[in-house]
Amino acid sequence: MVRNFPKSEIPNPKSEMLTRLYDPSVTETFFVPQYKVKIAGRELPDAIVRDVVQVTYKDNVREIDSFDLTINNYDDLRGIPKYEPASESQYANIFDPGKEVEVWLGYFNNLTLMLTGEITTLEPNFPASGGFTLSVRGLNRLHRFRTEQHTKAWTDKTDSQIAEELGRNPVRQGKPGLGLRVETAPIDEETEPYVLMHNQYDIVFLMERARRRGYELVLREADADTHQERHLYFGPSQETANAPTYLLEWGKSLLSFRPTLTTANQVSEVQVLGWDRRNNRAIDETAKWQDLYPANSPERARVNLLAQAFGGRREVITDRPVHTKDQAKKLAKNTLRDLLKGMVEANGETVGLPNLRAGRTLQIGNLGERYNGRYYILESTHILGESGYKTQFKARREEGIS
Repeated sequence: MVRNFPKSEIPNPKSEMLTRLYDPSVTETFFVPQYKVKIAGRELPDAIVRDVVQVTYKDNVREIDSFDLTINNYDDLRGIPKYEPASESQYANIFDPGKEVEVWLGYFNNLTLMLTGEITTLEPNFPASGGFTLSVRGLNRLHRFRTEQHTKAWTDKTDSQIAEELGRNPVRQGKPGLGLRVETAPIDEETEPYVLMHNQYDIVFLMERARRRGYELVLREADADTHQERHLYFGPSQETANAPTYLLEWGKSLLSFRPTLTTANQVSEVQVLGWDRRNNRAIDETAKWQDLYPANSPERARVNLLAQAFGGRREVITDRPVHTKDQAKKLAKNTLRDLLKGMVEANGETVGLPNLRAGRTLQIGNLGERYNGRYYILESTHILGESGYKTQFKARREEGIS
């Protein structure tokens, strides 16, 4: 059972630093993990809180974020499931699918809203021995915008411009569009030579673009007081702007870490072929991995050590519409840079950190030059249960390899 301490029972341990911010002058202390769950706008009553076994939140740069509540579903007095429609419990229907849910995680007096969603799945478990349990699962309420998958390409557009276009376009069969205004607040955005939505739901594609940029994508309901209509917001949040970049060190705050270095998908150069319709001539631009690093930089020297594993391999791109040499060169460099970033990926676990989420970054230390550095979080799983609050993550090394 997950225990939420009443204020009178808060432990008073010595302050022990379990992790620290990348700014070494700032430290944080983590004790008394807590959660809060609201169903239809109301916090779970104490009778249900006592039955909660585990709270899980999961997000991914390519998926709608989700939650999972594991609940003791056994009525000790009658020997029947407690949270079933046919039961006599006053809470029998509290977890009906479609109900709005808020999930908060963190520590005493410092909780973070992880998501606002709705219940989509109920999974009771009746084991051969032991009591019954009920898994209550749900998704971010943005999942309701998953109506149809589309394929579409944009050239010379910023992410915010793409978001606004998707919002303006109505929902119609065979055409991308959300039919809901998208408010944007771009920061230092450059136009992308080519962006592809390939057989994706519009909302999932937009969420992926938001997380790549460190933005949030949230649904804001209508507000009669401010005359604000219902709309989507695509842009930076105050919480994201102030979110810490954690330094996780092996032997201190990093509980486990398993990196994988692979050169199987690497290439030494990327060639982009296209056609300049204005000047009626072919476009042929190539980027080599050496172009990404200064000649005498330590990064270039380190990459060179492993380049022999893929030195003769190249990728040719002919299916991306480029209309100028600059577009082609930028596309070649971006493709090569993304490939290099995927050379080192890792799975790790640390103390529960609500701000350690997909699309954000962290710093890894005490693991040697090859694996130390800045990592981009691809996926995070937050688990608060009997063993405390832990955060598991999957990430890629942003600097590529060392």
